[in-house]
Amino acid sequence: MRGVTEDCDSKVDINFYFCNMNIKKVIKTISKERFEPYRKRYENDLKRGFLLYQANIQISQSFYSSLSILEISLRNAINN
Repeated sequence: MRGVTEDCDSKVDINFYFCNMNIKKVIKTISKERFEPYRKRYENDLKRGFLLYQANIQISQSFYSSLSILEISLRNAINN
């Protein structure tokens, strides 16, 4: 995963460009409360907290297919 730099030229894997101002806008959009554990983890380092948030999203995405199959299998088992 690539880092985020002050010059706003770094590309983060979720296809957005971020600098300090943009990260703050994203945090406001997702809510400060939701971002709080990530902010605390890196003692107010928003860039590192945001990269951790992004990593969490990518890990969650990796489980989506398996969970979807499990959900369908359970529904079918209940209905049969």
